[in-house]
Amino acid sequence: MSAGADTRGRLIVKDAAVQKTAAHLAGQLNGVSATERMTIAGIGLGAAPRARPKTEVEITGGVANITVHLALPYPAPLEKLTDHARRHIGAEVQRLTGVSVGWVDVRIDQLLVGTGERTLQ
Repeated sequence: MSAGADTRGRLIVKDAAVQKTAAHLAGQLNGVSATERMTIAGIGLGAAPRARPKTEVEITGGVANITVHLALPYPAPLEKLTDHARRHIGAEVQRLTGVSVGWVDVRIDQLLVGTGERTLQ
C-alpha cells in the first residue's frame, strides 16, 4: 500500500538551485552574454566574460523573484532581447524547478561594442 500525500514529505527547492537554473538559462540565450570582467562606463573591453550571467533570486511564499544581469551587443534591439529573456527564463525556471516565478528583472549592465557576429533572434 502506498503512502498518502500527507505522509510522503515535501520537496524544498532552495534559492541557490533556482539561481543556478536561471543563470544557466540566461547563458543559453542567443544575443546575450554574461558581463565582462573589465569595463569602462558599462562598455565591455573584450576581457574574458564570466562563465554564466550573474543572477539573484529571492523566494518568498513559494514564489521566486529573479534578477538577471546581462551584457548585450550594441547596437541591438534591446527591448526585444530583454523581453525574450524575461519570458524564457521565467517559464523555464518554473517548468524545471516547479517553483512559481513572480517576476524576472533583466538588468543591462554592459553593452558590448563590436560584437557584430552575435546572432539575434
